[in-house]
Amino acid sequence: MIEERLESLIERYTIEIEDEIKNLKKYKDELENVLKESDCLSEVDNSRICSLHKIVERKANQIVLKKEFLLDLKYMKGEN
Repeated sequence: MIEERLESLIERYTIEIEDEIKNLKKYKDELENVLKESDCLSEVDNSRICSLHKIVERKANQIVLKKEFLLDLKYMKGEN
């Protein structure tokens, strides 16, 4: 029973992490495009760049935390 729940959590977090990584790549690409096309003097561009940078940073941190939790789950299950 516990083993099945651990396996289910591992699968769910693995899928979530993969989805989060895809989303992170989209935001990073958007940030790169804005940086390429922006007028550094524009307040709108600067605000957008800051917002995207915060989103990318937050998503990256979430991925790291989920990966650490996934490693803990695998350890509890007995995987290396």
